[in-house]
This record gives sequence, structure tokens and C-alpha cells, in this order.
Amino acid sequence: TKGGNDEFLLHSTSHLCCKKAFGGDEDCEVKDWCAEQTKVDEGNQGDDEGGGLGDGGDNDEGSEPPESSFVKLDAGEDNFEGDFAMPWDFGDPPEWEIDDSMAFSGYHSLTNIRSNDELATRTLTLKLDMSAASTITCKMKVDISMPFDRFSVALNGRIRSNFYQGKDEWSDLLVALSPGENTIQFIVTNGDLFPKFDRETERETYGSGHVWLDDCVLRANE
Repeated sequence: TKGGNDEFLLHSTSHLCCKKAFGGDEDCEVKDWCAEQTKVDEGNQGDDEGGGLGDGGDNDEGSEPPESSFVKLDAGEDNFEGDFAMPWDFGDPPEWEIDDSMAFSGYHSLTNIRSNDELATRTLTLKLDMSAASTITCKMKVDISMPFDRFSVALNGRIRSNFYQGKDEWSDLLVALSPGENTIQFIVTNGDLFPKFDRETERETYGSGHVWLDDCVLRANE
């Protein structure tokens, strides 16, 4: 923003914002709540939506994993229609929940419980102890939008992928796991501002702030 102006302008970099929006004015003051993440993204071109997530090399850390035991498990399938095959940790108090309003198959999926606090995170966690290299895949529907929120996937405390815009259709999410203990986190993070309008009335443009996961499968690599 410039001076006391509360107008937020979206550009790929802060320098480009000052150059294009304010003509390179030296008084241009940048307000960029994800500046550090932008640096990571610029140096890591592997953050493609729906891509494989096992080989990222950035050092951006996710939220602290909750205290719980790792579960020895090499295979499992969850469609969230009954008992879980995998040890999903919703948080305490719960930050994610089972939702019956959206599903890829059946009648249920998992979704984040929205927060009205700035920069709040909503984290869903899996802690698995693998005997062999494996892959977990999920169907994913992302309905978020910067600058209000973003969705991240972290593996062992490091961000492997970020999603900044929603998609109308369900897509595939893949996370590659190494043998041994693995902590997988699905994180929705609020921005440092909230829309000055009813977001539900602009849902097609700005999303609802929700992410849904369904039909998750854990398999050892062949």
C-alpha cells in the first residue's frame, strides 16, 4: 500500500507492484504478508498444483506437528464414509472435520473449520511410520483465494506445495513418503486481512475459504 491507502493490489512481486501501480515512487510502501514464501516459490519451481510432492527442496517450515505417536502403516484407503484406516489428527480443539455437503464419491469428505482470526492456521495431520517408500494420494477440491487464504502441504515440517487460487473441479494430490517416520500436514492459512464484503456473495470469485479432501489412498511404491 502507499501511505494510508488501504487498497490492495495483486502483482507477482512487490517490486513490480510499486513499479506498475505507483510508477516507481520511492515512497511506495510494500505490505506483503507472504514475502518469505514468495522468495521460496521463486527459487523452487516445483510447486505446481496437483503435482508430486516428495522431492521439494525448500526450507519453508509448516506449523508444529501435534504431539502424537507415529502409526506403523503401509497401506490404507479412506473415503470418510465410516471408520478411518489412517490416523487422521484433526487437532485439539478440532481444526478440520467431516463434511456432508461436499464429496468426490459417497456423501462425506474432510474440510477445514474456518477461523475469523488473522494469520490463523487450520492443520490436518497424519503421522505414519513406513517400512518402505510409499505414496499417499487424495482427491482435492480447493476453494480459497489470495490474499484471504492459501492451502499448503507440508512433509516433515517443510512446505512441499502451495495453492493460492481455487479450482472448480476436483484434482489429484500426491505426496511421496520415504521409509521411516513421516509427518504429513494439510494446512489452510488465513491472510492478514479479511474481505470488506460478504464472501459468500462473491464465492465464485474469491472462494469460500475451504479445502476438501476425499478418497485418500496409501500404497507402497512398486
